[in-house]
Amino acid sequence: MNEPYERGYYFFASLDSRAIFKALKTDKDADNKATDRAAQDAEALEVIRNNPRMPVRTIVSALGNRGIKRSKNWVCDRRFDLQSQPS
Repeated sequence: MNEPYERGYYFFASLDSRAIFKALKTDKDADNKATDRAAQDAEALEVIRNNPRMPVRTIVSALGNRGIKRSKNWVCDRRFDLQSQPS
């Protein structure tokens, strides 16, 4: 019954003060995480773009040192996307 209603809000079968607080908190957290994620993605893409021959594990490690958690698959997918774009 916990279905998404709008962005960041969920309908709970039994609404109480905790559920309402959680719904409001989820919306604020979603906005902050989205902007943080977008900024981190831009920085991660810059690292990938500037190091085209660096091994994927090394890129993941370098991103981790910068505080950006990305998987090897994410890095591989983005590297492929960047390489397939026309220059």
